[in-house]
Amino acid sequence: MEGGAERPYICTEEGCGKNFQRGEHLKRHVNSVHLKYRRYECPHEGCTSTFSRKDNMKQHGRVSHGLPPVAMEMSNGSFSGS
Repeated sequence: MEGGAERPYICTEEGCGKNFQRGEHLKRHVNSVHLKYRRYECPHEGCTSTFSRKDNMKQHGRVSHGLPPVAMEMSNGSFSGS
């Protein structure tokens, strides 16, 4: 493959076909995009947003609620926000 790294891991979901450099990236893609796996809940009271990745949840907290990163560390997928 010229101009970039090889991407040997291919998503086999019908109609997708995205490819990835690493197997764990493919697994993350399948879990978040196709299986809609959402382990992380926003800890901000009254917010019902959920995320498949902790980094996305932390970014949401900073951008949407003005929360510092340390406040978002409290959420591990079981934090209820109450």
